[in-house]
Amino acid sequence: ANDAPGQSGWQRVASIRAHFGEGATERVLYNGEDLLAFALDAPASVAAATPAGLRVQPVTPPMKMVIGVTAELTKVAPAARSFRQLCRDTEEMDDVLADLRRRVVDMAGTRAA
Repeated sequence: ANDAPGQSGWQRVASIRAHFGEGATERVLYNGEDLLAFALDAPASVAAATPAGLRVQPVTPPMKMVIGVTAELTKVAPAARSFRQLCRDTEEMDDVLADLRRRVVDMAGTRAA
């Protein structure tokens, strides 16, 4: 994902492709003014070496549930709208989603990275 401020969608795509390769932007997860996210396959060494402005969310079996839940929270459905209203800013929403990811990892019996 790329949520670097002050970048256009094209600039965000270009930085993801520059690090992960041309095929990295084929599977769009989210495309909004504030964030551009893709599902891609990458070796752990490449994912761990992402430059500033890019975020990587590992997708292991217990984490797949988180992707579904967080995708639902970005929709316009009443429950998602209520969630966004509870989070007064992006940082607060990121904190809530990070806590959700930690809880899912804990339920799976693994340690959060």
